[in-house]
Amino acid sequence: MALGAQPGSVHRLILRQGLRPVLAGLAAGLLAWLVAMRALASLLYLRGRPADIPGGRRDSAVDIGARKRANMAAWQMLHAAS
Repeated sequence: MALGAQPGSVHRLILRQGLRPVLAGLAAGLLAWLVAMRALASLLYLRGRPADIPGGRRDSAVDIGARKRANMAAWQMLHAAS
């Protein structure tokens, strides 16, 4: 411990210097996550494409089939558990 320093002030100094990069990293990570989620969602759900382009509709046959399979799997797990 530094000579003449109060224990509380040393603890605050260590916490402040340790948490500053952690909080900056969390903020940067959250911002990067939001940007990545927007980019991936636009690719996944094909947002912004006109409906006349093949594959541009949000409720395409593939999407409906995937939802149907997910619902069937959930239904089977629910009834298997009971």
